[in-house]
Amino acid sequence: MDWIALALTLLGLWLVGSKKPTGFLVGGAGNMIWILWVMIDSGSLPIILTNVAILFLNMRAWTRWKPTS
Repeated sequence: MDWIALALTLLGLWLVGSKKPTGFLVGGAGNMIWILWVMIDSGSLPIILTNVAILFLNMRAWTRWKPTS
């Protein structure tokens, strides 16, 4: 499951770098999987909090994205 989270996180960054707003959603999905995986595997609070913050930032960026004219 951690490999899927890694792949989605990297794909999300790639898409954002290609100016595709769906990258924020893909990255957010990766963050949700990271949170779930860490809760199951180690319960590391710093990693969970980091991914919650990044998930929030991904969703904020997705809602604020405006196409350039």
